[in-house]
Amino acid sequence: MTPSNLGPFQLVANWPVMAGTAMVAFVSWLVHYRRYRAMADVPSARIATAPQGYVELVGIGRALDGLPLYTPTTGLPCLWYEYVIEEQSGDRDSNWREVHRERSDASFIIDDGSGRCVVDAERADIITAQRSVNVEYGRRTTLRVLIPGTRLYALGHLTTESGASRRPTIKAAMNDRLTQWKRDGTAQKKFDLDGNGELSLEEWELARSAARREVSREWAEDGALPDAHSLGPAPDGRWFMVSDIAPDTMVRQYRLKAWASLAGFFAALAVAVWAYRTM
Repeated sequence: MTPSNLGPFQLVANWPVMAGTAMVAFVSWLVHYRRYRAMADVPSARIATAPQGYVELVGIGRALDGLPLYTPTTGLPCLWYEYVIEEQSGDRDSNWREVHRERSDASFIIDDGSGRCVVDAERADIITAQRSVNVEYGRRTTLRVLIPGTRLYALGHLTTESGASRRPTIKAAMNDRLTQWKRDGTAQKKFDLDGNGELSLEEWELARSAARREVSREWAEDGALPDAHSLGPAPDGRWFMVSDIAPDTMVRQYRLKAWASLAGFFAALAVAVWAYRTM
């Protein structure tokens, strides 16, 4: 059948095009459905008692100790930002060309009251409700941010390092203390009992015993180091994300997108089959 014999609908319903559309819709369904199931199937966990592995965390976003992070446009403190500059090419409003993209990579903390978890922001898929767009003189700037104090939702692989494993052994701490005493002269002042300017074996043993007692006393006063929790990408490739959007809202959104994509897949596939058979 030649193009002149085809009706307007048949010209639009070119089967390779519709087959490609069906594949795009199928991939879209797969992505959205997997994200929907990940959010719906993984229960929330408390940081202090969460199992190791893929978890869901909900808590308040806080900055790590140290230098604060600021947005590049307003200079306001933030946990994370992405800044995109686009320039208009041509007269159409849809013709925008990206010329600059800047994304912060500093980690931040989720605090749920039971513990604090450090989030690897550099490798996370971050979805924000906070988004500002400014268009001026043919240039469009888009800023997405996470604000400190905001309630955050996260999915990712939790790893916990116990406080006991992070504390040095008593022997290592004792040796560090002896090295410090030798450097600042404390060992000479306290344990050179005969005043000859050198520590004998007996005097050095006294210093070692004193260092052990001092380190042991300090550890007993300080208590155990807290566990260190961190959230990062899952080894099996499951979705690693952080968002300031309520989890229930996101579940509904991805469920609707999944079913809409599936409906689009079957519709495009049906048109592609019909167009192929009427060639």
